[in-house]
Amino acid sequence: YFSAHWCPPCQMFTPELSKWYTAFTQAHPDKKLSIVFVSSDRSQEDFDEYRKGMSFHALPFSERDTKAKLSAEYGVRGIPTLIFIDSDGTLLTKEGRGIVSSDPSGANYPWRPRPWSDQVAGPLLSHDGSTHTFASLTDKTVALYFSAHWCGPCRGFTPKLIETYKALKAAGKPFEVIFVSGDNDDDEFEEYYKTMPWLAIPYGDARIEYLNTEYEVEGIPSLVLINAAGVALRKDLRTAISADPTGADFPWPRKALSSLTEAVETINDVPTVVVFTSGAADVDAATAALKPASDDEAARIAAGYAPRILFAIAGPTETDAAHGVRRFLGLNAAALPLTVLVNVPAGNKHVFATGIPSADDVSAAVASLQAKTLSTVSLRS
Repeated sequence: YFSAHWCPPCQMFTPELSKWYTAFTQAHPDKKLSIVFVSSDRSQEDFDEYRKGMSFHALPFSERDTKAKLSAEYGVRGIPTLIFIDSDGTLLTKEGRGIVSSDPSGANYPWRPRPWSDQVAGPLLSHDGSTHTFASLTDKTVALYFSAHWCGPCRGFTPKLIETYKALKAAGKPFEVIFVSGDNDDDEFEEYYKTMPWLAIPYGDARIEYLNTEYEVEGIPSLVLINAAGVALRKDLRTAISADPTGADFPWPRKALSSLTEAVETINDVPTVVVFTSGAADVDAATAALKPASDDEAARIAAGYAPRILFAIAGPTETDAAHGVRRFLGLNAAALPLTVLVNVPAGNKHVFATGIPSADDVSAAVASLQAKTLSTVSLRS
């Protein structure tokens, strides 16, 4: 349970959680459940005061390194956050707060996630009356379109997406879009869906909330490319299609190695090795350093896997993008060239010892990242 005394939503939820946990342990003495408070408090005194209202365990306030590792491991970006993990640390769900509200008796313990295929099972709407499900689309490239009639940017992007969709269909490409509505009522949904030529999830269907949570949709319009298993291949497909209205680059495979300007669309979601160059002379050296590791990742992406890591070069003309990212990382005053493995999802970074590392050093850092042994510091330090 990631929480803090200074956080008003935490103060509201903690008594509810304590009450729920006490009732669960009394009603289900045979079921093993432990809650551990992981503090974001600002002092030992605040921690001690806050703990008085809790009926469960706590990680000692002094264990700041452990707290940081747990936050990074489970991608905690805000509080209060209640996650459920298995005894071996495997994530079961990040939706613990919702479970406290929706399962007051603990009947669904241990809240193991249902397979994606089960979560999305059910009919999809079509304009011609034909029957479709997610399972019937496994031979197609599928994009989930999170949009709503009330959203001005959505109404601006929808006609562009329609043009690309029709062009790909006319060319015989195996492409399908599924509308995931954020409309306020069924009438809005029906009016908006009339303008679209693709499939849709019925208004009010429980799958809408599930998909928004699963793909961490924070704003609309959002267009997410998925594979047959539901793995997100690209969350920035809107940007890709805007740059490729005719669909010439279909199915828009992720570039493992790109310019920083392109990479800023995904740097918040995927760990990225970035080389900040000091001039044109550095670009060739940076490319040589990143190419072996990026080629390995490109092969995985081509095989239909979501990227584990991406690579980017900030060329001499990309001053705005480079300055923005370096400022975000607290590295504006650092000498160039500079190479950094930026891991926004984990909240940390690894600064390479040399301005442009060797290809072996890059590959070793990627291997250490996957093994969770890479030495890192916080993003802003």
